[in-house]
Amino acid sequence: KTGDESALNYLPGDHLGVCPSNNPEQVDAILKSVVSNVDVDTPLVVETKQRDEAGQPVDIWIEEQRFPDWCSIRYALTHYLDITSPPTPQMIALMLKQASPGEEKERLEILAKGSSDYEDWKYEKFPTLAEFFDEFKSLEVPVSFLFTQLPILQPRFYSISSCPKLNPGEVHLTVAVVTYTTHETHNGNSLEEAWRGKSNSCSRQHWTRKVLKNFI
Repeated sequence: KTGDESALNYLPGDHLGVCPSNNPEQVDAILKSVVSNVDVDTPLVVETKQRDEAGQPVDIWIEEQRFPDWCSIRYALTHYLDITSPPTPQMIALMLKQASPGEEKERLEILAKGSSDYEDWKYEKFPTLAEFFDEFKSLEVPVSFLFTQLPILQPRFYSISSCPKLNPGEVHLTVAVVTYTTHETHNGNSLEEAWRGKSNSCSRQHWTRKVLKNFI
């Protein structure tokens, strides 16, 4: 519904950006895999330790400004962070610090190089973050890592297929829901499947926040 908002005037063929939500089951799977000593529904703020010009850590902590100050771990993973794209070689390299010595760490070291081995692995599995953690169970990634290193979930743009003269006060979108199967017979769904037909509401409340220290 657009109401009478002049800022929402449009023509057929224009595009509208929609901010989707992640699948709650995938969020739960990630929360079971990360290391956290806080309630996943408690609003948090992450502070990152700074470095001097020589690259040495200094005793100065700066608050991350990626999320609203009432955002919890679960809410960030559900509404703000991209958890469906395969981890990049750069992110895997950062996670190596939290891997236990052994075959899994050796495999992660190969993937972190971003070579053809990584491209083959990505093409065959195209894993979500939850599936990545399931494959490399020795990883003990702190929740602060997710808060600071995961990319932000980007809006999806769709063609407007309605006309304001025919459908006043409304906007209709043309949306495709994609289901795919990887080489390892994994069945997946696009983000559109997670939010299609659902409406999410959010009201700001007053919270007591817990500080997570983050140093990477």
